[in-house]
This record gives sequence, C-alpha cells and structure tokens, in this order.
Amino acid sequence: MIDFNSTQPEPGKPLNSTQNHDPVVARAPQELVRFLLPDGHDQLESLKHAIVAQGQFVYAGPRQFDEHIFDTADFALFRRGQACCLRESLAQGELSLVGIDALGRPQTQTPPLQQAWPQPAVPAMFSAQQWPAGEVREQVLSLVGATPLVRQGRLRTVRQIYASPDQPALPVLWLDRAVVLDASSNEVRERFLSVSYLRGAAPDAEFERLHRHLLSAFALRPLMQGMYSRCLRVSGRLLHLYQARCFRSLASAETYAQLLERFTGNQLALLQYWRDVAAEGVDPRGVHQMRVAIRRIRSALRTSRDYLEAGTYDQLQAELRWLGQRLGAVRELDVLMGWLQTEPFSDQAGDMAAYWEADLRLLREQAQRTLASALAGERVAGLEERLTAALTQDARLAKKSRTHAPGKIATRIIRKTVKQTAQATRELDGDCPPEALHALRIEYKRLRYTLDFLASAGGAEPRQLRKTCKKVQKILGRHQDLHDRAERIRRYAGSPAAMAHGQEFVFFLGGLFQSQMQAMQACREAFFASREHFLTQLQDALSD
Repeated sequence: MIDFNSTQPEPGKPLNSTQNHDPVVARAPQELVRFLLPDGHDQLESLKHAIVAQGQFVYAGPRQFDEHIFDTADFALFRRGQACCLRESLAQGELSLVGIDALGRPQTQTPPLQQAWPQPAVPAMFSAQQWPAGEVREQVLSLVGATPLVRQGRLRTVRQIYASPDQPALPVLWLDRAVVLDASSNEVRERFLSVSYLRGAAPDAEFERLHRHLLSAFALRPLMQGMYSRCLRVSGRLLHLYQARCFRSLASAETYAQLLERFTGNQLALLQYWRDVAAEGVDPRGVHQMRVAIRRIRSALRTSRDYLEAGTYDQLQAELRWLGQRLGAVRELDVLMGWLQTEPFSDQAGDMAAYWEADLRLLREQAQRTLASALAGERVAGLEERLTAALTQDARLAKKSRTHAPGKIATRIIRKTVKQTAQATRELDGDCPPEALHALRIEYKRLRYTLDFLASAGGAEPRQLRKTCKKVQKILGRHQDLHDRAERIRRYAGSPAAMAHGQEFVFFLGGLFQSQMQAMQACREAFFASREHFLTQLQDALSD
C-alpha cells in the first residue's frame, strides 16, 4: 500500500514477498523513525558508509519507483477529501485512494483502498473507465465519473535497503534519494535525502549507536510532509486549494470584531499550512511565509489596539513575538546565505565566501533546531485556540463592534495610518542614521498590512497606495538588508571563527563591508530623490 503520509513504507513482508508494497516485517514494539536531510544528495556516500559502519547493517539491495498523483483538472477528488496515487516499479504498479484533510494529510478513520496496476506505462491523462476492475476504480467513478484525470504531481525515489546482519532478508532501514518533479515538464522542483528505520526491528544497541551518530554527524531533521502534500505544495497548487477551503471572506464581515477574527483566522490557517515546511527547513518559503503571517497578525492587533483590552493585546503580542523571533533567526541567515550563493565573486573571492558560508550553515542549523523544537511544542500547537479565544472574549472589542460598522472603523484607521506614515516620511532628515530609515520602512510595511486587513471593509481598492508602499519597501528593504549584512560582517570579522581562516580572509571581509556601505549610500540617495513623489501619493490617498 502507498503511504501518503511519507515516502516511507509501512510494515509488510520480507524481501521474497510477491506483494508490490515495500517489505518490512512488523515485530512489536516498533517505531518508524523518519529523518530528512536538505541538500543531502551530496552526502549520500557518507550516509551509506555511516549506516554500515556505525549501525553494522548489511546492504540488501536497491529499488526505484515513481509515484504519480492524479486528479481532475479542477481537483474534484481533493475537494471531496480524496487523494489518488499510482506507484510504478519495475513495470508493476499499485493504485491507492485515501481520505485526506485540507493539507493533503491522510485521514486514518477510513482504511485506504488499493488495487493492482498491471499496465507497463503511466499516461499523463486518462479516465478511470480505462482502469482495470477494482475498488479504487469503482470509488473514483462514483466520485467523478468519466471526467479525465490529469497527472498533478510526481515523486521519483531511488531507495537503498538495509537489513540486520542476523536476518538479511528482513529490511529494517531505508535510505531514499528523492526528487519532486513537475507533473508536465519533469523539471526537478525539490531534492532531498531521507533516512527511515524501524526501531525495534533490530537490536536496540545497533539503532541507538546509529541514531546518535547520524544526529551528530549530519543535519538531519524530522520528515514532516507526506508524498501527496509535498508534491502539490511544491507545484503551488495545494496553497490555492487550501485557501479556497479554509479562508473566510473579509468583505462579508458584519462587525469589526468579526473582521478581525476572520483576518487573524486566515493568517493562522497559513501558519498551519507552512508549519511542517518550516520545521523541515528544505523549502525556505516555509519560514518566510510563517514570518509574514505572524507580522500580519501582529499588525492587525496593533491597528486594533484602541478596540482591545490592554491585557488581550499584550498577551497576544507576546505570544506572536516569541514565535516570530525564532522564525526571524532562521530567515535572516537564509537571506544572507542566499546572497553569498548568488553574488558574482571571482574564483579567489568565491573560495573566501565559501568559508563564511560554512560557518553560517552551522549557525543556521542551530537556529533551525531551535525553531523545529518550538514548532513541535505545545505553545505553538495551542496558539490558534488561545488567540481566537482571547478575541472572542474581549469585552471592549465586542462593545465597540456593536456601536460601529466595520467600514466606518476601517476608513478611520486607514486614514490615521496614512497620516502617520506621511508625517514620518516628511520629518526624516537626510543625514539620519540607518535605524531611522529602518523605522520608516516599518511604517510603510504597517500601512501595507493595514490595507490588506481593512481595505475590503473600507470601500474602494487603494491600488496606487499599495504600489507606493511596495516601492518604498523595496528601496528601504534593500537598504536594511545591506545594513544588516554590513553589521554581521563587522562582528564576524573580529570573531575567532573568522580569524581561524587567516588574515587574507579578514581582508576579504573588509572589502565586503566597504561594498555594502557604498550600496547603502546609493539606496539612501534613491529614497530621498523620490521622497516628494511618495509624499504626493500619500496626500492623494487622503484626498480620495
């Protein structure tokens, strides 16, 4: 049976089994432990050596298989809570149909259906009417009839199977080299390496020795996403389907309390969507999008501060700030390493940059472990419940909402925020420190988030005002990136880690520092050259 919750098998039968699913013997008590290694393909040989040397397991052979996700063009199966997958291996295959939730995770209440797939090839599009007779075929026909099914995702896996020396026919460990492919072009969208083993299927000492070594020698992280959700998430389709199912309309909110509750609820849904992605740390969008959602909620609360009890506001801001700090620690390092990887250094400078990147990776792994621990904890798990309950029980918010229509409140808040942003822009001195430009950037970001929150209740869509915010954020955002980079370089250059790479490396860092300072000056000049234009746009928004 295909396990939609992971790329790993369920307990099954030994290697000489004639069944198509992956063979594992179930010997209680057993626990399936799964880890993922970002960029792990380069470390494949090291992992294979560690498995044999540290765990004393024996290599039992390879296996390769492709998993294809099928649905109608409008995802009728997904919208009915079903996922259909075809796994092919050595010209054999198996069809599976399993119940899923809005995130594509399997539901365990209903047993999955499966049937053999004897055809040697997998077409990109076909109808269930063309399938062999079986439970999956009948169920899919009952759900979507003869509507064509299109391949919506694809995962290719090369598996190395290992067994215990005393029972070489009983696999207990898998090393998977996997790639997520575009459903139509077969372009590689994501690569990862995963290690899975059944604790309890071999002597505990072997597993414990291997477990400790792998965690200390490699940047292993718990594998959180299943095959189905991973493929659809990488393609971008899952987010649209998820939002269509989970998001609530802001425009139809009848009170300001309802508007605030719906907006924060939508952002909390995004936190839920990206949480597993952020915990794995392979796709940097997970951390980035969670951080954006946190900022949007905090901005909405700050915008609504006059309508909330002081205790409610302080409590919620503290919770969100705590999580945002852990996300920010990872995101800032991702941005810095992304810059190092794309900057057009000369060959010699590129070698120097590689030293710094290696040191940054160690810091990033520490930050990632802290974040993953936080995301797995009870504090994050109960965040949605606590935030929703706090807003629902806030007496001041309920009273204000009964006496003021949401559109009237929204218009008042937007105008107030625009005035504050215009005043901050006008008062900024040309010789101001970098921190002042950063503070102004935050003002424009808050204005933009306020528009996202309230524009649907406040009348016409302020497109030009949004564009102005984006332009200012782009200029000042680059200025802040350069400033952060320069400060990190300055602090790092005096550290023992940098000194250990030699004097030439420290000189290289000095050159980087100067280049960031020069680029900062260019950004500063670009902003002040356009300041009057930005002020005009803000004044026009107030006169509309």
